[in-house]
Amino acid sequence: MSSLIQRYSGALLALMASLTFTIMDAVAQNCMRRGLSPGQVIFCRALGTVPLLTLHVHMRQPSTFAQLDPRTRVTSDDESNDGTLLQRRPALAARLIWVRSVLTSVGLCLAFASMDRIAITELITVFSSRAYLIGILCWIFLKEVFGWRLRVAAVTCGFAVILVVQPPFIFGNGVSEDQASRTTGFLFSLAFLGVTTVEVVVLRYLGPGPDPLIMTLAYLITCLLVSPCFILSTGEQLGSILDWQICLDIVILAVLGLIGQMSVVLATQQGTGATVSVAMYAQVPLAVLIQSIFIGEPPGILQILGMATIVGFGVWAIVAESNEREQAKEASAEEEGGYALLPPGSEDAIVTCSGSRVAK
Repeated sequence: MSSLIQRYSGALLALMASLTFTIMDAVAQNCMRRGLSPGQVIFCRALGTVPLLTLHVHMRQPSTFAQLDPRTRVTSDDESNDGTLLQRRPALAARLIWVRSVLTSVGLCLAFASMDRIAITELITVFSSRAYLIGILCWIFLKEVFGWRLRVAAVTCGFAVILVVQPPFIFGNGVSEDQASRTTGFLFSLAFLGVTTVEVVVLRYLGPGPDPLIMTLAYLITCLLVSPCFILSTGEQLGSILDWQICLDIVILAVLGLIGQMSVVLATQQGTGATVSVAMYAQVPLAVLIQSIFIGEPPGILQILGMATIVGFGVWAIVAESNEREQAKEASAEEEGGYALLPPGSEDAIVTCSGSRVAK
């Protein structure tokens, strides 16, 4: 059982992140309906989390702060081509942690700003092509395997998302007449797609070395810096936070954001970019199920078909690709380390596992 959990840990953590982000998006939309601007929601959430998280790291793992210092140099004992990027080139790893944090912060601002201008279903539709883009980029730049099953699942799930969310710009229902606002919203959603795609590639390049908690802290710190700039650049109107329901929503956002970010970091440290991205499609059927439970609006036939397609193709691709990798590892281990002794009198006394002759 533990070996199965370990094998699929990346996908399982991606499912955890999908669930938390689904609830988080609903809470964030509720805050914006109460008058808060997107940048204001992000700033308030980070403001309440950074001091507590910094104190926790300082008391429990103060040495991990060094992972954020781009001046860190490799000691003579650590000089090696083996190990993680953090061990081999800690200065580069620190810079990439901050780059990733800026990308994630900007992406969150773009996502919330897009949700404020177009329907969330339209944002999800634009975002649904991310899995294939991540798989291709990780294959090109990081030489990660992007198997044919994952490619099929990425494309199929992307189309299935359209059946589930039924965006107004395709199905023609409830489209706002404010075309300028909708155009801006779609531009924000496209920028969000590009930024978050690059962010996952950076995460995969960083590898398993950086501490997930310290990476989450770096992301929240950049949120405090990026969100005010976003508020000023877009001319957002600020709302009042002097309401206990808004304060409660911000606390919930802070908790969910912390869990979701750490889950994403851990998932990308343990699974390939394509695997994690395909697993993250689960956010779409989870959102529909949560809506059905709390709003009492059951999914339609097309939505059920789309959700079944996402779950079916996602599970099939992730399980099949994982089994194929495990079989390849076992075959490689046998070829590298195994020798088989033949009975006396046979033509060959010893042959390698691959069949090449060693002795007569």
